[in-house]
This record gives sequence, structure tokens and C-alpha cells, in this order.
Amino acid sequence: MKSLIILLLFEIIIINTSNAQYSISPRLGAEIDKSEKEYFGLFPNIKNFTSAKANVLADNKVEINITRTVKGIVTDTTFIVSTKLANNLASYIEGFEQCRNKERQVNWNALEGLATNVPALESDINEGIELDIVTNTNEKIHGKLLFASDSTAVIVQNATKYNWSNFSQNVKLVKVQNMNYIKIERTGSFWQGVGFGALIGGGGWTAGSIAGGALKGSYGGLIVMVGAIFFTAAGTVIGGVVGAILDIDTDHSVDGQINEFKDFLPYLKNNSTFSNYPPPELVKFANQ
Repeated sequence: MKSLIILLLFEIIIINTSNAQYSISPRLGAEIDKSEKEYFGLFPNIKNFTSAKANVLADNKVEINITRTVKGIVTDTTFIVSTKLANNLASYIEGFEQCRNKERQVNWNALEGLATNVPALESDINEGIELDIVTNTNEKIHGKLLFASDSTAVIVQNATKYNWSNFSQNVKLVKVQNMNYIKIERTGSFWQGVGFGALIGGGGWTAGSIAGGALKGSYGGLIVMVGAIFFTAAGTVIGGVVGAILDIDTDHSVDGQINEFKDFLPYLKNNSTFSNYPPPELVKFANQ
């Protein structure tokens, strides 16, 4: 009897060691959820996806177990991939934002159908506007807007490229109930406007000069050239005024009220770094 128990325990140990839990990438953790599947375009042939887990087998191959739910019925689909293919998939996931920025290209052949092109890959990553958020304790938080959710703003305080592995160390999460007001820093200026206006006016000057040359020696040519000079000057002044208007900072009062924040939310979302298709770990961080 004792020998039988020892044998059974030995078999259990072998089963457990030959199917050790495996994480395809630290970015995904032990379990792949639906938001991660959609963002990275994983397992495109699997419908009604719920979650996925992976195990490493005794021969170092990777077993991927996908759970699906169809009309309330839960089913599992399992397939086995090589270590190389699993590593290729990990590289794709961990360098996803570089692909979005067109800094590297996806080798779809190396993924062998485990991932496909998705809208997130075609969506640009923006610079993000600079702003100040003043809290209800008068703390001033300055930086670039990385992401805005329905109840939070994520501010980057150190200007660095997004890195999924350590972004939380460089950002400040501000919840609506802690916001007093938001100040948007404009990037226009009078002299930037002057330059733009002069450029437009210069076009008028060139056109006037050509027309004046064609009418050389005539009263009409003089009028055209004087008009060109006037148009250049007017364009310069108007451009400067427009630039100065754009340079005025905008304050939006929140006072800890969700409705006040939501009135301003479309503008914040459109001008954040991730205005479309934010990374799943960033969304989870914002909603914590």
C-alpha cells in the first residue's frame, strides 16, 4: 500500500513538472485576456475568446490553452507551438508600439498565424499636449497627457517614449475627485504667427511682382505692386495676432465633479498620446 502511494505521488510530480505554467511575455502575465487579444491581434482564427494560458512541456514546446464561451457553454482549445515561435510572438508583443511608430516592421511569416494586422497597428502615437492639473490640495502636476479615461488622467512627468515595462514609474495618475482645475498650455506665439503670416503675404508679394513686371511702366503695375506690399504687411500682422490668440492658456474647472470633467474629456482624449487604441496595461493602470 505504501509503495502504491509513493508511486502515485511520483506520477503527480512528473505531471506537474512536465506542464509548468509559462508566460509568453511578461507584458501579458500568466493569463491573456480579451483586451490583450484585441489590441495585439492574437489568435485571429479563434472566435468567442474568453482567455488563454500557456504551459511549457517536457520537450520545451509550449502548449497554449484557449478558453471560449459560446451561448454560456465553456470549451477549451489546445495547440502546441515551438519555443522559437513562442519567442517570436513575445518579441512582437513587446515591440508593438515600435511597430505603431513605424520604427520596425512586423514579420508576419515568423508569427505563423498567431497574430494578424489590427487597427491599433495603423493608429499613430501622438506627442500629447502639455498641461497642468491642480489638485484640491493645491498640488500642481505638470507634464504631457499620456491618456485620459472617463475618470482619470495619466500624466507623463519625464519626457520619454512609452515603455510598457516601466511606464508606471514615470507617470502620475490623477483621479477626477482630486482635480481642482486643468490648465492647457498652448504652443502658438505671436512671432510664430508672424512667420506664418509673412509666408502667406510673401506669396502675395511674389504674385504682385510678377504682375507688376508684366505691366512694367504702367500705372496698373504700380497699383498691383503696392497692393502686394500691403497684403504682405497685413498677412504678417494678422498672423501674429492669430498666433498670440493660440498662445493663450486655457483653464477648465473640474472641482472634483465627474460631469465637469466629462465635458472636457473629448478634447483631452483627442490630444493625448494614445488618443486611439491605448495599450491594455495603460488602461488597467488608469482604471485601478
